[in-house]
Amino acid sequence: MSKKQQFKYFSISNCYLGTALTGNRNNSTLEAMAMEKPAILFNTGDTHQINRKKECALLVKPRSVKKLANKMKLVLSNMAVYKRIAIAGRAFVESECSWRNRIKKELNVYQRVLK
Repeated sequence: MSKKQQFKYFSISNCYLGTALTGNRNNSTLEAMAMEKPAILFNTGDTHQINRKKECALLVKPRSVKKLANKMKLVLSNMAVYKRIAIAGRAFVESECSWRNRIKKELNVYQRVLK
């Protein structure tokens, strides 16, 4: 799927579901969060790291389809929850996953090594 198609589908979606059983902290999750789509994710791999500092996504036990559906219903029926998760998700991506931030962290490592 092209980036243009991804943008189209993300822009018309109300929330993002991450149902991978190996990890949901991937590019598609981060792209949806960057577009302020609340993420509802199976808590697999290092997915829990998304909520390390603040609740930025709703996490569900893997294979718990009923709980996933309940979280979806919560997000879609409660605008306060929707906005809180959506805004926190975007803030997470901007602060933790941006190229600017990544390069800054890497430069700090190099500076420490060279001292």
